[in-house]
Amino acid sequence: MLAKRLEANGLFESSRMVLPEHTRRLVQQSEIDKQGGPRRKPLLDEQEQALISAALHISRIRGNELTVHVWGRAEPLIGAVTRFDQYHQRITIAGVTVPVNDIVKVEGYKPSIRFDR
Repeated sequence: MLAKRLEANGLFESSRMVLPEHTRRLVQQSEIDKQGGPRRKPLLDEQEQALISAALHISRIRGNELTVHVWGRAEPLIGAVTRFDQYHQRITIAGVTVPVNDIVKVEGYKPSIRFDR
């Protein structure tokens, strides 16, 4: 019985609550995913955005080296932030200018928490 359910796409063969147009759209999307089609940029929460912003700012001031993962680039950028354009929301790192909104992940920065009395 399980083998019958796994025929064709295996997901919707036994489901009766899914509309046919939804089934077609999901099958199309799975084919696009299999072919390595377009992916969507991940959404970052406010806390992650704040950490990325702080890391970029500290790197610009202190010259700390960071590993910056940019959406749409295969390889991460490694280096210190040399320029921060607040008006256009872009940074320059390792000689490459990228929009801040395209930054997905920053490594090499550890936030320090200080409690002053």
